[in-house]
Amino acid sequence: LFCFLSTLPRATIQGALGPIPVRDRFFHSDQFRAERTQFIAAAARLYVVVMAVVGSILLDRYGVRALQTITEVVGSSGGCQK
Repeated sequence: LFCFLSTLPRATIQGALGPIPVRDRFFHSDQFRAERTQFIAAAARLYVVVMAVVGSILLDRYGVRALQTITEVVGSSGGCQK
């Protein structure tokens, strides 16, 4: 749970991949190319904003508790065994 929560605020990949359809002209032969590329660019920006905020809130709220639970479980079992 902690590992999943810690990945949510990291939206840099989505921000970097959002403009690729526009730059590489993925829809150059489509009659609705302008609408499609604008939608993809807007969705990428929206994802970055939403996931950065929501991910940070969830990590602050549940991250510490999840990490403490994992530490207690590993500590009570004697640590990791090979």
